Amino acid sequence: DPWLSVTMGSSQKEHLRPWLEERFGIQVGADVVVDEREKAAWRVELRNNNKPFEDVDEGFMEYRGAYHAQHPVTRGFDQIMLLQAARTVSPMAEPPEGVLLTALLRAEPAYWGESNVVGVKNGESVHRDADEIEGPVILAVAATLPAPKADTASGEPGDARVVVIGDSDFASNSGLGLPGHYNFVLDVFAWLSSNEDLIAIRPSGKEDPPIILTDGQRRAVVWVSTLLTLQVVLATGAGAYFARRKYR
Repeated sequence: DPWLSVTMGSSQKEHLRPWLEERFGIQVGADVVVDEREKAAWRVELRNNNKPFEDVDEGFMEYRGAYHAQHPVTRGFDQIMLLQAARTVSPMAEPPEGVLLTALLRAEPAYWGESNVVGVKNGESVHRDADEIEGPVILAVAATLPAPKADTASGEPGDARVVVIGDSDFASNSGLGLPGHYNFVLDVFAWLSSNEDLIAIRPSGKEDPPIILTDGQRRAVVWVSTLLTLQVVLATGAGAYFARRKYR
């Protein structure tokens, strides 16, 4: 998580991110994914809507909105996810030998990887600098590489599997109340354990799942529930008044 402070060991060096890059070719950014249009700049909403990506040539057939269209974890995934502060997670263009990388999640093109993590946490205004990762940024990467020995029940050579996600809060007890988070987490573990047949969109078990509205939808709800009602009452009253004067 971007807000997580890493406690260094005696060597005073960070080990996890360099190891992920060297072993699997996965680069985890020292940043936080933001969008200056949002009131909470670090909130990232993921949908299967292609419209925000229409001007992005790369990945046109590879993705369905924010989700990879072919990988087992996200293939057919059509639910909403809402990440509350996430790092960029990028696959290297030339990964280590034998490693196959797939970018599972991506944010809309308006998001970028902001390096001023402390400033974002303190509510400072943000603007993308030239050296920061521009959108659409990757938020999760899956990696496979050949296993060193046969380790499956059939004795056939298997593969090692890793999924790196730039956020963990979405998988907390409170985060799993959102059906999209619940399904994504279970699909990830099903794929990691080579049980692709368990990957599915599961029922949330709730009668009233939470509704996530865009900023435009929230404004529309406020307008309809307050201003529109008042205008209808005023218009009806004015119409009745003038109709009565006309037929007197």
